[in-house]
Amino acid sequence: MTQPQGDTDFFISYRGARTDWALWVNWVVRSEGFSTVLMDEFQVGTTWTSNMRNAAQKCRRLIPLYSADYWASGACVEEFDAYWQHHLQNGAARFLLPLEIQNCTVPQMHGMLLWRPIHALTRDAARAAILKVLEGIAPVSTGAVAYTDPEPPFPGIASAPATVIDWPDSVDSLKWPLANHDNARLAFAELVTRSAKFRLLAIKGSSETGKSHLTTQFITNAQRRVTACRCARFDFKGTDQIDQTLADFVDHLQVPLPPSTGSLSDRFRQILQSLVQRQQPSLLVFDTYEDAGDADRWVRDSLLTSLHRHPWLRVVIAGQEVPACHGTAWTEDSKMLRLDAPHPDHWMEYAKDNGRTITAKTLAEVHKLTNGKASILAQLCGPNI
Repeated sequence: MTQPQGDTDFFISYRGARTDWALWVNWVVRSEGFSTVLMDEFQVGTTWTSNMRNAAQKCRRLIPLYSADYWASGACVEEFDAYWQHHLQNGAARFLLPLEIQNCTVPQMHGMLLWRPIHALTRDAARAAILKVLEGIAPVSTGAVAYTDPEPPFPGIASAPATVIDWPDSVDSLKWPLANHDNARLAFAELVTRSAKFRLLAIKGSSETGKSHLTTQFITNAQRRVTACRCARFDFKGTDQIDQTLADFVDHLQVPLPPSTGSLSDRFRQILQSLVQRQQPSLLVFDTYEDAGDADRWVRDSLLTSLHRHPWLRVVIAGQEVPACHGTAWTEDSKMLRLDAPHPDHWMEYAKDNGRTITAKTLAEVHKLTNGKASILAQLCGPNI
């Protein structure tokens, strides 16, 4: 690929509300001998479109500062796309060097481009990360006068929240009013803690293995035992009443309801964006995933690929079919469980808890005859109503 052309090294693109980050990143880049153009340097009386066009033509590379505000701004996206198209047509190498200054969801079409998060780093670590990004790039002019402007305040410290709401170190014993699935119970108890080694719990099982009951119990236990968590369950089997199902979903998460004019994937994308802006412990539970339809693309391309950037996010996906957890971008953030029907011993324990007098032998025979069908065994061993 040919190298980018232009008489200025970098154009730094950002949303106006993030000027503090732009000024500090600009200082780091200029201190290394590079020339830059900032949005604030556009001259009064000129048009936004002409300035973007000139920047794409005269600046060798673009440093977009990713934030929720950035992707919500039509002007910033237009600016990004103008640069993207200009340099794609010219075959330039490493023409876009994104830095993430706030946890945010990157639009699907731009998600293929790697970026470097710096918002959670200390001042020295953030500067080192930027210099790492600049490695191998030579300034347009090596004879420029040394940049001596004073360093602006580092925005990372000032923007850190005074109180951080996080997942608990551990949770109280989980309650399961049905025959137990030990592996699922233990995995979920780990998932909703700060030290969890995974952020996605995928549960795959055939019909009548108790998946839907498990997902319901996940939500119930999270609501009662993880008080700082906002959690919601979405059953794709109910998508024939999508507006009401989605309204209930966002109500439990306490985020705005997206407009009903978009596709389900578009509405999920807006919900995730609201959660990203809040950055508080959130649990999303999806059931009957084999019926996800087009939403499967959003789950794979947006939700699961962002897990490594969102320590506050936990996801449970249950169904006869679920996203693969091996050989994917989210492999290191996931745990897969294959669910079998509860053992007769579990049903026996459940029967005793409900005062049923059925014998272990009879229960074993029923379990065998029904092939462990949960709906029948639940009536036999559950509360005597």
